[in-house]
Amino acid sequence: MKTNKLISGSLKIFGGSAVAGMGFAFGRDIYKNLKKWFLLLVILAAFFSLYTTGIWIARNYNHILKSIFVRLGALIVGIPSSVVLYICGMLITAPILTSLHGAEYELTDTDIIYPVILPALVLLVGLVVGSIQRKKRRQIWDAELFNLNFMDSEGLIEHEDGTIEDTENSVNYKIDFMGKERVTLMPIGKRNKRAYIHIDEVGKYSSFTGLASI
Repeated sequence: MKTNKLISGSLKIFGGSAVAGMGFAFGRDIYKNLKKWFLLLVILAAFFSLYTTGIWIARNYNHILKSIFVRLGALIVGIPSSVVLYICGMLITAPILTSLHGAEYELTDTDIIYPVILPALVLLVGLVVGSIQRKKRRQIWDAELFNLNFMDSEGLIEHEDGTIEDTENSVNYKIDFMGKERVTLMPIGKRNKRAYIHIDEVGKYSSFTGLASI
C-alpha cells in the first residue's frame, strides 16, 4: 500500500505515545482506565450524537438525494442515542420520584414522560442550531455558483494541480494566501508581483486585479 505522507504524519501526531514504543503495559493501563469511564463516554457520545442528529435534520441541503440520505442517517444515529438518554433520564427521575412519594412508590404511565425530557431537550437544541445554519449554508451555495461564473467571465481556470490559469493574459498562478477578504495569487516564474481576487461580505468574488507589483 502506498504511504501518504500527510496521513501518516497526522496519524503519528494522533497516536502519540502509542506509536513511540511505550509498550504493552502502558496500553493495558489505559484500557483499564477506559473501562472505568466507559459508561460516561457512552452517555457523552449519546448527547453529541443526538445533538448532531437534530442539526442534520434541521439543515437544508442542495440536493434532494443528499437530503434524504443524511436525514435517514441522522435517524439511524439518533434513535439509539435517544434510548441511551431516555434510560439516563429514567435513572435520574426514578430516585427523585421515590424520595418524594416514598420507597414503595411505583412509577405510573405519567411518570414515564419525565425521562423523555432529556433526549427531547438535546434534540431540540440540535434542531435550533441546524435551523440557524440554513441561511448561512444557502449563502455559501449561492456564492459558490456565483464564483464559478465569475472565474469563467474573467478567464480563470483552476487545474487539477491547484494552479490557476489566466487565459486572457497567459499567466499561471499558484495560491499564495486565502483570506476572508481576498485571495492572493502568485504568478509562476515572476517575482515581486501578485494578483488578487477580492471577496465581498457574503463570500462572493467582487473583482480580479490581474498582475500588480508588491
